[in-house]
Amino acid sequence: MTANSLAYKEVYQRASQKCIPLGVLFELTYRCNLRCAHCYVTKGEQPDELKLDEICSIIDQLAEAGCLFLTFSGGESLLREDFFDIVNFARKRNFAIGIFTNGTTITPAIADRIRDSFPFKVEVSLYGIKKDTYEEVTRVEGSYERVRRGIDLLVERHVPLVLKTNAMRGNCHQIGQIQNFAKESGATFRCDGMIIPMIDGGRGPLKNRATDRQLENFFDVMFNKITPNWEPKFDRPRDGSICDAARSTAVIDPYGKLSPCATLRQEGCDLRERPFLEVWKESPQLNRIRALTWSDAQECGDCQLLPYCRHCLGISSLEEGDMFAALRESCRQARIKKRVYEKKIYQGTNSNL
Repeated sequence: MTANSLAYKEVYQRASQKCIPLGVLFELTYRCNLRCAHCYVTKGEQPDELKLDEICSIIDQLAEAGCLFLTFSGGESLLREDFFDIVNFARKRNFAIGIFTNGTTITPAIADRIRDSFPFKVEVSLYGIKKDTYEEVTRVEGSYERVRRGIDLLVERHVPLVLKTNAMRGNCHQIGQIQNFAKESGATFRCDGMIIPMIDGGRGPLKNRATDRQLENFFDVMFNKITPNWEPKFDRPRDGSICDAARSTAVIDPYGKLSPCATLRQEGCDLRERPFLEVWKESPQLNRIRALTWSDAQECGDCQLLPYCRHCLGISSLEEGDMFAALRESCRQARIKKRVYEKKIYQGTNSNL
């Protein structure tokens, strides 16, 4: 871990202790030009999206609350015609700006405007290194050529780029190749092996989860190539908070609803009706999440797999109907991760004999 990443982690830890919303994900729209098979966004009739003046007002309130890292997402955030008006307003308020995009709408002119907004990161999703693999996920013909062009345009302009992907049944065999491409492009690479339900509880995306054998290969690539310094997390005190949701991080949806995170959506936190700081400090729902510790997760608190597990309150709530329930998919992945990790350690020990 670098000095910069250690400092970044320490800042977030201090913000979490003081319940300062240091990092906020702002979903500007749920509209999208792709139809990704694993997407968790609920489609269908939606209320009116926040207008530009409403978004700017919320951004002002976030600055007052101590937010520093403001990331714009979607849907596809670049589909908003006022996207750069929003970004420029946030820049004037001295936020460190992140952008999540699928990259397919990026033209030379848009790439120039992204560069000139000085984001601290732009994250582009790349679900395959080959056209057929990528478009099997996005389900839009021609999207692969467009995303590769968008990536090239950002690389040419030296935009700080993160290429990210989800390890799924259809693309697990290409994770290493995607990582190689990211390295060749000068981009950071990030990969997530968890496919989650839709935010309304729909289970359609789950059929894309990788098989046990695929996960074994995925974790082998992760531990030996992508994150070779990863170690199990044994230091989880029972009185420690489960995660940073509603402590140092939050999510705002396109309609002004504030939630602890992208998977744990809350009712009654409407920023169209009440100021951000009032909701942040006084919401019973948010305060309940903040008060949770590992001792509340009785099924998981003493589990031997916990150091390898990424227990998530939101995903457990969506999939198991109870945020404290053991998420069976996390259990499955933790068992496989432990086995692959221990094999790596054993082989490394023997090679030194």
